[in-house]
Amino acid sequence: MGNTTSELQQATDDVQQEIEHEAAAAAQPDAAPGIKLYQFVKAGASGRWEQISARACPGFYDANQDARSKEPDFWLEVDAGDIDTRADDSLSYVADPAARRVTFAANEGLWALKFPTAESYRAFMTELEDDVFHNTYGFGRDSAKADKELGDFKNIFFNADASAAAAPMEISATPDRPARGEMKERATPAKAGTPIEGMIIGANTNTYLRRGATFDVMRNVEAGVEDSGIEFSFTPLKRGGPPGSPGTPSFTPGKVLLANGETRMNMLSPAHDNTKLFHADVEYQKIVSEWTFQKDTVDIPQADIAHDHKAAQLEDGTNTLLGLDSNRLCKWDMRDPRGVVQVGGRASGACRPGQLQALNGVAVQHTASASHAEICCMALC
Repeated sequence: MGNTTSELQQATDDVQQEIEHEAAAAAQPDAAPGIKLYQFVKAGASGRWEQISARACPGFYDANQDARSKEPDFWLEVDAGDIDTRADDSLSYVADPAARRVTFAANEGLWALKFPTAESYRAFMTELEDDVFHNTYGFGRDSAKADKELGDFKNIFFNADASAAAAPMEISATPDRPARGEMKERATPAKAGTPIEGMIIGANTNTYLRRGATFDVMRNVEAGVEDSGIEFSFTPLKRGGPPGSPGTPSFTPGKVLLANGETRMNMLSPAHDNTKLFHADVEYQKIVSEWTFQKDTVDIPQADIAHDHKAAQLEDGTNTLLGLDSNRLCKWDMRDPRGVVQVGGRASGACRPGQLQALNGVAVQHTASASHAEICCMALC
């Protein structure tokens, strides 16, 4: 009995010492700063960021660690916000290296982690991107299988000049261009089969011609574009399987937008009533995720989609776009599972509800939309 009492007293003393040590460390003014966790709290039509913890502990773990026969499945865990979510495209994370901050979606809300040093930020982002890549494609970024899957696209997207191609463009007062009389035509051999149905113009290395389910890769050159001889089509998601799982052998898109520094394509599909947005990885020629245009649990078909600003396709982590249904213009935020962020509140012109078909962003706050025989100017209020 005496030994039991002594052991209990010793355990109590140890706990008390630990509490006092932690309190003393927290009270020190020169204590090393920790990782801060913020949550975005909606307030009416806007909202604000609230700090949840000044010493958050984010980490990653393999949910299948104890199941040797299963592939790794990496999850992100942040104890301070009770966050435990799979590391994949559903995070919709946006990295800000200058601020040492990453914003992401989880638990039907928006969160942000701010790191005290550049080293801690880089370490977290490296592990996050590695785990998201593995969960999406089923293998590591540096594995031999990654080299095999890239195929012809390895030299296009991962060569020594790839980073320079995505760097901000400098505007020269005297651009180095050939004079009008020096321009030469480059003939591209005609291809048999499905005719060209659309052109997706890139500002970096490539432009794409869409022929049904097939995309032809065109290289951007000084005098226009030239055929690279490469073509591809996207592999859809397998229903009921994880992201990146192979599905039916063909996917025919409708409207296509370049995104994420032109490494992704966001696509509508008439086969799915234009109620879903498909995110496709250009390098791997795979559809990696889907997002539904939905408001109050009701799917809303989109007649057309467009970027909400002109540089959006060159930016990493852009998660908003404009969508047009037959009656209204909406601004969608793909980080918000509940749908619409803004709805167009006014239109000038004679457009009739139920007949809007196409749109084109023409200014920062205004958009041109077209019905059967009319063009209107619409503004997001």
